[in-house]
Amino acid sequence: MRVLLISATASQMKCGIGDYTTLLADALADQGCEVYFATATDQPEQENGPKHNPIRWINVDCWNVKSLKRIAQSFVNDPPDVVHLQYPAKVFRRSMGILLAPLIFRTILKRPFVTTLHVFRKMVLYKKPPFLVLVVGSDHIVVTAPREKQTLYKLGFGHRTTVIPIGSNFSLSFDPMAYVGKRDLIRSQFGIGPQEFVLCNFGFLDPNKKLERVVEAVARLSLEMPHRWRTL
Repeated sequence: MRVLLISATASQMKCGIGDYTTLLADALADQGCEVYFATATDQPEQENGPKHNPIRWINVDCWNVKSLKRIAQSFVNDPPDVVHLQYPAKVFRRSMGILLAPLIFRTILKRPFVTTLHVFRKMVLYKKPPFLVLVVGSDHIVVTAPREKQTLYKLGFGHRTTVIPIGSNFSLSFDPMAYVGKRDLIRSQFGIGPQEFVLCNFGFLDPNKKLERVVEAVARLSLEMPHRWRTL
């Protein structure tokens, strides 16, 4: 199976979606898929030497119509089985060209086009039209939470929307026991004992994540269970 992934970011940038898409590409390649990855970032260094089935990286200078047509035309003689776009608007710098990607690739390659929408439901109303353009143009839509699908269902697109929760941005080969020593060192730097509970957040702070509720919950627990909880 040949897959073309399109993402403005890959693993080198501070973007969880770029990390996720890179791990997705690795997992597909490990399953024997022939994976092409079109991105605006440089090819990351391969860990543990060259892979048996490496990812084919395509560097994209800009996300305009001309550039996207050039990518699509490069696959005319041997098109991918599916094209998959990861779309958070801001990482594409709100390019209008990327909104035509489904039309461009479906017209030139005659292959299904799938778009994963990120943070659609919480987006303010005036920023939603670009997402809807991609929804209309794509063969199928992937969202990362049930409430996102419910929103699209109300707009009449639920029948071709699938929920796939975004996974942790850790490699499948990640061994937590290899980091025990480092973990203990970090805990000691903050004066945290080996048996004390620690609540951490992994990711960027964003208003829609409601992380203040976690802080409030920890504060309440520290009052109710002072012998087991404390805040830094």
